Amino acid sequence: MGWILYKVKEVKVVEVIGKYTARGRYIVVLLEVTNTSKMSKKVGSQFFKAKDSQDHIFDMDTDSSLEYYFINSLNLSHYEELGPSLTDVLPIVFDVPKDAINIVLITEELDTTPILIVDELE
Repeated sequence: MGWILYKVKEVKVVEVIGKYTARGRYIVVLLEVTNTSKMSKKVGSQFFKAKDSQDHIFDMDTDSSLEYYFINSLNLSHYEELGPSLTDVLPIVFDVPKDAINIVLITEELDTTPILIVDELE
């Protein structure tokens, strides 16, 4: 898995996050991330992606992810550099069509096993 270990802590499906309304549905993933390397690493907005059963790939919605971060004021990080051996929880939001099914979390490295995050949205 390279330099990163991660696990899904929580998943929510919502239509609105603060001032942002999903075009389909928002999938909010709270993800615990650990940097296993010997150097600081940045977990940017392009690192995690969602993929549905039709192989559509969705990038993280950075605006709604940041909005979720500010609204909830939890002990969450927001895509800063993560030091070696440190763990943090990141909110990651995807805007996906309402009829998407079997949505999995993947990484840009594509050598990790996809994690099922949502079976069906409706």
